[in-house]
Amino acid sequence: MTTIIKINFWLATFLVLFNGLAGAQSDLDSLKHTAETAEQETERLRAYIDLSRMIHRIDPNDPEDLYYAELAVNQSQEFGDTLLWAESLDNMGLLHRFHSRFGQAIPFHRQALELVREKPVDAYFKMRFANNVGVAARYDGAFDMAVEHYLYALKIAEQEDDLRNIAIASNGLGNSFSQIEGNEEAALSYYLKALEVEKQRENGLGMAMNYLSI
Repeated sequence: MTTIIKINFWLATFLVLFNGLAGAQSDLDSLKHTAETAEQETERLRAYIDLSRMIHRIDPNDPEDLYYAELAVNQSQEFGDTLLWAESLDNMGLLHRFHSRFGQAIPFHRQALELVREKPVDAYFKMRFANNVGVAARYDGAFDMAVEHYLYALKIAEQEDDLRNIAIASNGLGNSFSQIEGNEEAALSYYLKALEVEKQRENGLGMAMNYLSI
């Protein structure tokens, strides 16, 4: 590669990175403005949730991610919107997971699920929260808890004929049972179940992950 080509390559790379960062900062500023000026409480609270996630994406070490996540949790509880409160709790759990604090994530995901378990909310949220408990518990080594919640998510996913969540929960069960002595056959059966569903979805990445696990 000649010197001129090298310079042009690095200049192009720098411009792409700079434009990406500039765009992210612009989005962040826009969300902060929404959080400060929103007239609707729900809009402001969702802006807090989105802010926490965007801040973490831009700089995982910025403590403001948890600051805005906590604002969303506290103020959504006061506001009295059960689903929004559950989403805020789930978001807090996700942020703790992103920081590899799996044990701290579990109570947030579990509380989110318990808030909606008996409520007439979209089944998507029940599956999402239950699967998130499963992930956090599995990474924390609480495999029995992970199995319990993945099974709950799988039951709902099958009732809803939601192939994506059937695959997620089945793969999670395979991963969890594989860590419990004497449950190798159960693990294999759920990996195979997840594989078949991913084939139906024509999801190449999902199929590859299950083949590797098998």
